[in-house]
Amino acid sequence: MCFWETFFSLVAMFRSLLLSQLAQILAVSPHLPVDPTTGIQGITTDTRTLQPGDLFVALRGVTV
Repeated sequence: MCFWETFFSLVAMFRSLLLSQLAQILAVSPHLPVDPTTGIQGITTDTRTLQPGDLFVALRGVTV
């Protein structure tokens, strides 16, 4: 499975997560001024397409 196939299959899984659940999976403590019970509505790697409720994922070495 290529990177993008894996990435987009994870997108579907992340859309059903709350920020608090994602933080637990990643073993991090969220320090953002947001409600941890907020649901993830979408995922993007392009800041130009960010919408309210989206999770931004930075990809190392990728320039758009």
